[in-house]
Amino acid sequence: MAVRQALDVGPGAAWERIRELANSLRGGLAGIPGVTVRDSGRLLCGLVSWTKVGVHQVGRHTTPQWTDVAGPSGARQHQLDKDAHTEM
Repeated sequence: MAVRQALDVGPGAAWERIRELANSLRGGLAGIPGVTVRDSGRLLCGLVSWTKVGVHQVGRHTTPQWTDVAGPSGARQHQLDKDAHTEM
């Protein structure tokens, strides 16, 4: 269903909508006292990052690590190592 919708909308229109929503969020966040939008670069995508004065970390976050392993054919493959975590 999601693939069909994406094909119906088209990648160009989807990309423009993503950028529109992300830019709107950046503008809203920039207007909040103590909030700094951290995104930079010539081309901003749909991921928005920010910090707020006095807030260092909410909760404890970990991310699974991808490891490079040899597959059955001997070719290198990436595998998600769910037991190895890096704290953010």
